[in-house]
Amino acid sequence: MVLTLFAASTLVILQKYDIINQLLYMKSHHITNTWFALVVPLIFATAILCLAYWLQFTPLHAVLTTIGQHTLPIMLGHKALFSILDKLDDPTWLVLSIGGILVPLIAVQAAYLAQRYYARYRERLYWVNPS
Repeated sequence: MVLTLFAASTLVILQKYDIINQLLYMKSHHITNTWFALVVPLIFATAILCLAYWLQFTPLHAVLTTIGQHTLPIMLGHKALFSILDKLDDPTWLVLSIGGILVPLIAVQAAYLAQRYYARYRERLYWVNPS
């Protein structure tokens, strides 16, 4: 906590004396106001954490937990999937978001099932012909 506050206050001081020029890039425009660029990410992070807290009490909890446990495959897989879908047609954001989450999750589950099958297959071979 102390380290975080120290880092944030150091950034504020460096921005104030024009040592750094922090620029917050938001899809539609750039925010260059010093305090606004430092406060907006904190507001977004707080809002996301509040939303996550309340979502844990909903039936979506299990689905969001599964998605949260597989963020790395989703992050890496959705870019590849977006490239493929962009070449096929001009997909909507709904198709991209559903495909970008579901296809990597299906790939992770398929890999998990293949790994379990292979482990059982090796175990069965070991008992038939131990070396």
